[in-house]
Amino acid sequence: MARAVRCLAAGFFVAIAATAACSLTTDLSGLAGADEAPAPDAALDVVDGAAPDAPLDASDATPPCKPDLTLDTPLTASLGSWSPRAVRNAGYPKIDAFLGNPAAVLFPVVDTTPVPIEPGNPDAGTTSAPERTTASSGIWLTSPVALRAFDVELEVHVRCTSSSSCADGFAFTWLDTTNAALLNDGGAGHIQGIPGGVGGGAVLLDDFHNDPDATDDPAVPALEIVKIEATKSVGAYPWVVANRPASFLGAWHRLGISVRGGAVSVRYDGGPALTATVPSVARGLVGITGGTGGETDAVAVRNVKGTFYSCMP
Repeated sequence: MARAVRCLAAGFFVAIAATAACSLTTDLSGLAGADEAPAPDAALDVVDGAAPDAPLDASDATPPCKPDLTLDTPLTASLGSWSPRAVRNAGYPKIDAFLGNPAAVLFPVVDTTPVPIEPGNPDAGTTSAPERTTASSGIWLTSPVALRAFDVELEVHVRCTSSSSCADGFAFTWLDTTNAALLNDGGAGHIQGIPGGVGGGAVLLDDFHNDPDATDDPAVPALEIVKIEATKSVGAYPWVVANRPASFLGAWHRLGISVRGGAVSVRYDGGPALTATVPSVARGLVGITGGTGGETDAVAVRNVKGTFYSCMP
């Protein structure tokens, strides 16, 4: 046993490989645990003495914000969920050909070229197709939608009736009301068919400067964000909260609008254009509108897409 003790003592001071090289013929069965494999070290699953993390409770995760309503309306065959409203604009808005392509036409292209009252008789005087003056026209979602947050994209075309007649443009509007009866009160001209007595916001393509002396009315044509106040007459107070020049007349353009609470951001033909803050609306009505005064435009929209949320995505 003396030889066995000397070998065992050496094992404490040399590498394991060297110990293995020591050939032992002496019976070591008397040592406790000699024939047993070492037990796994439970401490290997613990970092710095900490217990392993408990599994994540799925109930603690914030549920994703999903849209209450998703829209995809080409406006080439029907108005879909959109409801027409108009003042002094017989027959419109409707799906119609607009410069050869179907769209939701708010105001049609009017040919104002003078023509003889009696063909071949120049003394009889001339006439032209009547312009749609002092009118409003729009399509609305008359069922209330969630407006705490929303994203909308659409294509819009605004063109002047003639070189001497160009007004007043286009508006995408959201209102803090669920009462669709108020939409019948949409005014004309620079009011863009927006009813009075209701708050909210709108994005305008504006092509008429209402007062040459008004410093708060931007030079046109312009892209604008406006704040609609329920206690003030629509358009009769400084309502433009952000604006920039935009040469939108005479062609189709893509407009994008995103709202998060009261924060509004606008994209024009795919690029960032404007940001501003307007009153926040939780739930209300949405419209695509236009108006004319003493001068007129032709206006059409198509390919309207949108997602509307009661939560914040």
